Amino acid sequence: MSREPELLNGVRVPNNADVNLLRSQLAPPGPQAWAACLALGHHPSPEALEVLMDLTTSPDWSYRRAAVEAIAAHRLGKSALERLRTLLDDPSLYVVRTACEAAIKLELHEIHDSLLPLLSSQSPFTRQTAVRALAGLWKPSDFARVFSIFERDPSIEVRREAAWTLRANADREGWQVLFDSWKQDQLARRRIWACELAAEFADSRFQNELEQIVEDPDGHVRKAAQQAIETLANRSTISP
Repeated sequence: MSREPELLNGVRVPNNADVNLLRSQLAPPGPQAWAACLALGHHPSPEALEVLMDLTTSPDWSYRRAAVEAIAAHRLGKSALERLRTLLDDPSLYVVRTACEAAIKLELHEIHDSLLPLLSSQSPFTRQTAVRALAGLWKPSDFARVFSIFERDPSIEVRREAAWTLRANADREGWQVLFDSWKQDQLARRRIWACELAAEFADSRFQNELEQIVEDPDGHVRKAAQQAIETLANRSTISP
């Protein structure tokens, strides 16, 4: 369970209040209600979680969103798996994105497949959140889909998120695809990533590729390339 916040948007969070008092502070909607909702998320009781679960069915999307955020902080939040899965199809994209964030925080790997349709959302913010969720709930089968997003999504922010997700989950199966894509990327960060991937997964036969990067105009990239070359050389020396 995460540390209890003392303030939410300048309003004191009533963390020490009992469930009945917190329930009474949920109306009307507004700063005090959201603070009470968050306090319910840090209240360890099943009763507090039950109040939050009831709020996820509110006709007011702002209550649903606040409840999902609070459920993600509750020590029993994992038990809300099926409700959170349902909310990935909520009419409000604010609720959908908050449900994605809750899945990340609660490490709900079971919800993975329900995230995939969100990668095709018309909202770039929703696509970005779904891609970020996959970073922590990754399956190897996600590689081709996320790499395609990295290459083709019309939103630069979504493409950037896809790159972070790919880097976080690079493995021996896909690393060379990423290397080939990133070794001449406009962003120095990704050229550095290319060198790091080579250092982690390549063998000494890959040294020629890295020697080309040693001439990179960015000093950090040159350093990463040189370090990768040294790593491969050491690996070759100690290999049987």
